[in-house]
Amino acid sequence: MQQYLKYFALIFLLPAKSPLLAQGIPVGKDSVLELEISEREKWQASPLWLEKQVIQEEIKKFAYNLLRYAVTYRDIFNVLRITHWDAALIQNIPSLVPIQQAQIKNFKITSGFGYREHPINGEYRFHGGIDIPAPHGTPVYAVANVIVNRVVKFHYSLGNFIQLNHLNGFITIYGHLLRFIVFPRQVVKQGQVIGYVGQSGLSTGNHLHYILIKNGLPLDPYPFCFLMYDKFKAEKKRSYSGSSK
Repeated sequence: MQQYLKYFALIFLLPAKSPLLAQGIPVGKDSVLELEISEREKWQASPLWLEKQVIQEEIKKFAYNLLRYAVTYRDIFNVLRITHWDAALIQNIPSLVPIQQAQIKNFKITSGFGYREHPINGEYRFHGGIDIPAPHGTPVYAVANVIVNRVVKFHYSLGNFIQLNHLNGFITIYGHLLRFIVFPRQVVKQGQVIGYVGQSGLSTGNHLHYILIKNGLPLDPYPFCFLMYDKFKAEKKRSYSGSSK
């Protein structure tokens, strides 16, 4: 998979700049606008631009196919990177902190992904998600666009929980909720409130038990919580690089 990612990353083309502006020749605002429109029209009518569009569409198709079969965070991250963090793509990938946060730097978990001693029954077993502490009633967000798969009340372990089956093999589960405000087959957008933090089920306090599954395999949800932040950093860096030339 890595060889495909490297290949697709290399064939992105950079947009052309206005020749006068590139040479530092001063022009008036109206002239700049007319020049930019004229240059843009010429550029978009050129065979090179058309070829670039075809290549970009092919890259996007390949990226979607790669995403469908990706089963590691690194592969998913690379797919987003080579598509320049395509907005339509990232909206269908779990990429947000699932609870309300004042700042991303304040995000913390009380129990991570992997084997641990259960805080209630003391058994040493696999913890297939992360526990995010939050005050009672804190809003819980859908981390990607989705049609709600199921909502369950009074589950022995997870208490009140929501399961969302996203595109490309992603499933997210939100457990120990105080209550949920969505229903099966409801269309939900990324960032929409779907429920509220509680301590239903086997829980020692108010927190969200957040599970992420890809193609039937549990993944550590923690790094996915920062994908949208990574997108912001990448766009800021690209904008800064472009303005400094």
